Amino acid sequence: MKRALFAIGAVVAAAIALPLRAQTMTPELRPFVGAYVPTGAMRDIMKSSALFGVEGAFEVNPNLHLIGTFSWSPAHNKFTGYDENLSLYSFDVGAELGLVRPLPLGWEFKPFFGLGGGARKYDYKDTQFPSRSWGAGYVSLGTEFQLSAVALRIEARENFFGYKPPFPDATSGTRNDATVLFGFAYHFR
Repeated sequence: MKRALFAIGAVVAAAIALPLRAQTMTPELRPFVGAYVPTGAMRDIMKSSALFGVEGAFEVNPNLHLIGTFSWSPAHNKFTGYDENLSLYSFDVGAELGLVRPLPLGWEFKPFFGLGGGARKYDYKDTQFPSRSWGAGYVSLGTEFQLSAVALRIEARENFFGYKPPFPDATSGTRNDATVLFGFAYHFR
C-alpha cells in the first residue's frame, strides 16, 4: 500500500511540476452515476449497489488532468437485517494521462489512464457497528467523447483499500472492488 501511495504522490508531483506553457489550467465539472461492484473478499461482505458522485478536474494540458472525486453509494452489506444499511463515501485525488484523437463532425475521442488515492468511509445505520474510515487508492481506464465544451464519459476503476469487517474477531487487510462511472463533463473555457 505504501508503494502505491508513493507512486500516486510521484504522479501528482510530476503533473504539478510540468510547465504550463503560458496557459491557464482549464477547470472541468464531471457529475456521474454508476455501479459499485465488490470483488474478491469484499464480495462475501457487500452487495453491488448504485453509485453517485462528482469529479472536479483541471486540464493542465490536453493530455494531463488533475482530478478530485467524491462519491456516495447507498450500499448494502450481508451481515445486518437492514435493506440499505450503510453509506459508503469515497474521497480521492489523482491524475489522468490520455490521448486526444479528432473524430468527424468536431468530436474528439479522449481515452485515458488514471491513478489516485484518498480515503473511504463506511457509515453504518446500525449503531452497533461504528463508522470507519480507511486509506484507498485506485487505477482507472476510460474515455471521453467531447464536442466543444461538453463531453460524455465512461470510466472503470479498480479500488484498493484497507478494511476490517465490524466484527470482534475480524481481521483487517487490503481489499478491492470495482466501480463503473457514466457521466458528463463540462469544460469551462
